[in-house]
Parts: sequence; C-alpha cells; structure tokens
Amino acid sequence: MAGPICTILLSKPLDKYQLAQLDEYTNAIGDKCNQFERLNKNGFSSWDFSVKLNEIISRKGDERGCVFSLHTWNGIIAEAYADNEIEESILIQMEQKIGFRPQGHIQVDAGCNGEIDHLLLGRMAFDLINKFGGNIDFGGVVLERKYYDTVKGNLSDIWYESLNGPRYYQIADRDFLENFIKDNNFRLSK
Repeated sequence: MAGPICTILLSKPLDKYQLAQLDEYTNAIGDKCNQFERLNKNGFSSWDFSVKLNEIISRKGDERGCVFSLHTWNGIIAEAYADNEIEESILIQMEQKIGFRPQGHIQVDAGCNGEIDHLLLGRMAFDLINKFGGNIDFGGVVLERKYYDTVKGNLSDIWYESLNGPRYYQIADRDFLENFIKDNNFRLSK
C-alpha cells in the first residue's frame, strides 16, 4: 500500500451481524465496493472501495478519490494475510495498557498518501471504533513523546525487539483518536 494504515483491535471477533453492519458501512461511504471472504480459521473478510466525495468529510472539487481497503480477521493474528500470532510479550503489554488481548481486528488501508487520505482513514477508524468498540493500533509512531500531553486521551507505546534493537509502535483509545484527528499535525503511519 502506498498510503497510511491502521488496525482496530477488538476484544472479540466480529459476528455475522457485525460483518453485515460493516458491509453496510462500506457501501454507504464507498463507490464500487467489492467484498470477498476467504473462509478459513481466521474468518478473513475484505472490502475495496473508493470513498464517495463529501460522505465522510468535505473535500475540494479537484481532489480525486483513492482506493481504500478494509480487512477483518479473528484470533491473535498479527496481520490480515499472515498466520503468525502476536508475540506473547506484546500481548502482555496490550493487556496491561488496553485491558484485553485482541481477538478480532479491522484493518483499514489507503492506497494514496495525501493529507486528505490520512484524514479520511482517521475518520473511518473513528467511525469503526464508535460502532464496534476497541482501540486503534497505529502500526507505527504517530506522536513523539515530547508532545504526548498535547492530545487528550490514552496513547501507549508497545515495545518489541528488532534487528536494530528495541523499537516501539503506538496504540490509543477512542478519545485520543477523536482529539488527534482535530490536531493540525494529524498524520497516520505508513
């Protein structure tokens, strides 16, 4: 993907009724919405769509639509197309910081990297958290530590080991996401 990405971490998998709600949501905000399901142990579903102009936020007439993808899966699996589980050390941190180990996931990807695409993705993530609960996994660092107090809500670091030593990415609650979207420096991870 060329643009930003984020994942909504859920305490339990989406049920059939909630998947139907997700399908309704993507059809309401998107043009040319294509859905497919890969029935496997992870309950994978996916949607590809272009966001309708002015459906989520006001857009200028010359701004072009971008293709967005939305994926859901069940279990303690790290990524939509993977079978590897999240490391135990990361799960322990998540449990301490958000109160649960994620059993369901909704990932949203933007195919473009413009300012409007980051904002659209943030608004969609906020809509999804309002609809299904959960916390947002930014998949990277969205706010430097010296600015943590500038945005209200709960932003937490999740540490892991890499070949280059310890690194972290950030997860947050609904309140942080709501306030961060309003911030002039709002930008998601790529």
